Order: sequence, then structure tokens, then C-alpha cells
Amino acid sequence: MKVAPPKESQNASEKAPSSSAALRDQIAKAKAAKRTPAVSKGQSSVNHFDDSRFDPFADPFNTKPQDGNGLLRKRIDAARSDGRLNLAGLSLKQIPDDVLTMYDQREDSNMNWSQMTDLVRFVAADNELDTISDDIFPDIATEVAMDDEKEVKGLQFRSVEMIDFHGNNLQTVPSGLRWMERLTVLNLVSSAI
Repeated sequence: MKVAPPKESQNASEKAPSSSAALRDQIAKAKAAKRTPAVSKGQSSVNHFDDSRFDPFADPFNTKPQDGNGLLRKRIDAARSDGRLNLAGLSLKQIPDDVLTMYDQREDSNMNWSQMTDLVRFVAADNELDTISDDIFPDIATEVAMDDEKEVKGLQFRSVEMIDFHGNNLQTVPSGLRWMERLTVLNLVSSAI
């Protein structure tokens, strides 16, 4: 039994040029519509974009704090979970108080205390730090601080293994660093020490 080829194949080949032409026409119409914005009732065709405050070179890497301390808050929150605090290149003149209270339970935080990790890396390189507060690294033995009735801040940093303060204007370091038993790396390159 022989089957005759369908006649539609001839029609398909005849339609191909017309369908591609139709596609080209649709693309051309879309490009034309994109070039000339449609003006509806009550709207003008003038673009009212205010670029007076826009400066693409002001903060190209989005490292400056927005909303007061947005980037700083994000970095501190990340450090609470992974144990690595990176404050590098934020133009800090001092270590912010938020760092001292980073392990305090906050109402706006959705992190459970069991998800928090001890800080093992503390990087505050390439800032404008002149001194590091003794509150960050208190000069008191851990055992004495635990027996003391008043709470001593800064003890949460005793598990830090690496501190990187290179590229700052530091002239001294806190004497409390001597109580940090796990500290193996202290980078102070390009400081005034």
C-alpha cells in the first residue's frame, strides 16, 4: 500500500517566507514602539527622572553605610553566624559600639542564640583607626572577669584566632590582647606602631 505525500508540505514551504516576514514586521514594530514612548491621557512624553542626586562614582562598590549603619549591621549579623567579622574599608575612626553588643539578643533579629558562633576572625583593615578601645579587648583575666559581679564587655572576643588591623593609623594596641590565648595572627602592617 502506497501513501501519497501530503500536500501540506508544499503549503508549509510557501508559508515560511511569509511567516518570517511577519516575524520581522513584529520585531520592527516592537522596536519602533520602544523608541517612541506611548503618550496616554494626562501623561506627558517627557521623562521626569531627577538625576541631580545620582553620582555613579560616589560609592561604586556600595560599601558606605546607608540608613546610618546598614552595611555595618549586615556584616555584624553575618559574623554572628559564621564567626568572621569583616569591617575592612568602612572608613571607621573607631570600632563601633554595635560590635561590642553584637552577641546581645536584639528584638529585630531573627537569629536564635543556638545559631550564633564565636568570633574567630576580626578584620578591621584599611580604616582610619587611631586607637582600639580597651572595652573591645579588656585587660583582665577571664577567670577574674567571670568572678567579678559586674559584667565585663569584650570577653566575647577571647576566642579570636586572627586579628587584622593593617592599613590603619594605630599607634598602640590594647594591652588586653595578652589575655587572648587563641590568638595566632596579629596583622598591624602599615600602622604607625
